[in-house]
Amino acid sequence: MATGDIKNNIKQLQHELKAAKYPETIDVDGLVNGSPKAYLGIYHYLFTQYSTNFNTDITNSNNELYGKSDMRFMEAVYKILRDMFDYKPQINREQFFSSGYVERKVIMATDILRLVRSAYKPPKSSTFKVAITKEDKKISQKVSISNHN
Repeated sequence: MATGDIKNNIKQLQHELKAAKYPETIDVDGLVNGSPKAYLGIYHYLFTQYSTNFNTDITNSNNELYGKSDMRFMEAVYKILRDMFDYKPQINREQFFSSGYVERKVIMATDILRLVRSAYKPPKSSTFKVAITKEDKKISQKVSISNHN
């Protein structure tokens, strides 16, 4: 993604969040202002809730994400990105926690969403549909008729 088009980069990030089924309301103002809190929510979801297979691989790589301060959490995220995806963010942790570097943060979040989504597609919905057979319809109609009498 190229820099210089923050509006388009924000739209791409929103698209990736929607595709990842991000459950929270997207804090667009926070993203545009470079608020670390807005991005931390995305990373917490992606690295702890998005995919059980991803969580298993993180655990197997001896990385722990739970119960850490925001700084330590991001330290672990950077390590996971380096070790599991061979990805080096364009900003360091100190820059991540500063109020600047807005477009770099947007691009980084979009890149990471794409990396994780391509490597760990979550399973399809666990709900299932039951096919109704002709026999089931006949039984249903009989029950309906007998209830009206």
